[in-house]
Amino acid sequence: TNALGAAESSGSAAPLRGSIRASTVGAVGSAAAAALVAAGSAVIALWALAPAAAVAAAGAGLAAGYRVVAAPIPVSSRELYHAPRAIEAVPVEFRPVVETLARLAEKLGAPVPRAALYKPEDPGLAHGGWNAQALGPRLSEESAVAVGESWVNAPSAELEGALAHELGHLHYGDNRRVEAFRRTANVALWTLPLSIGAALLTGAWFAPAIAAGLWIVSLVSGASMHRLIEHRADLFASWLAGPEKTRAFLERMVSVAPDSGGGPLATHPSPSRRLASL
Repeated sequence: TNALGAAESSGSAAPLRGSIRASTVGAVGSAAAAALVAAGSAVIALWALAPAAAVAAAGAGLAAGYRVVAAPIPVSSRELYHAPRAIEAVPVEFRPVVETLARLAEKLGAPVPRAALYKPEDPGLAHGGWNAQALGPRLSEESAVAVGESWVNAPSAELEGALAHELGHLHYGDNRRVEAFRRTANVALWTLPLSIGAALLTGAWFAPAIAAGLWIVSLVSGASMHRLIEHRADLFASWLAGPEKTRAFLERMVSVAPDSGGGPLATHPSPSRRLASL
């Protein structure tokens, strides 16, 4: 851990910390502000017609919003194959994934997360089965790293780089940032129709316009946050698995998805940009 801290403070990961924090605050704050403007305008419009109904609607909205934002982050809603920790319980061909993940976690001095395999028909599986995803709010025995079937027989250097990248997401608690943004953005989106309905009653169209503008700002900031945490996870992988193995992983991603990511609303930088940033 001390070595990781020294590497982060002296390397290019240090400037990312402030940028990630700023983009997270911008994304979540803008989405929350959009929801407050949209819901507030609806409550104000309803107050003029029925004050009791306005109070009830405000209470119900706050309760629903809190339930959405404060709900725990599940490890995964997908059905996964081969998630036990005992290596004897997994198929022989899947053992390199389990063994590599355990070795990297041991090197980090952290709990070993579960290794899991996506079902082939999973709708979230893309890029020919070269997907990998960190599941859970933080690095623990209850978290998991899920991979597509193509990684099972991948060269060991590529596999180690990919798994180290996903461990980086769990180490930094990136899923908590992503979920905080996703949930507040969804609440903001759900409240926009209320603001539009209020504007139809009152003629005050400035409220939905402001709410929509804040929501768009939150989307752009959230996408920026996503891309920054991908770069940081690459740097973490370079520290944990080594630059050459991380480069091998990213070169694989360049070969299978050369044109993915890179736009203003993309959650991932393009693989070639990630490779160059190392």
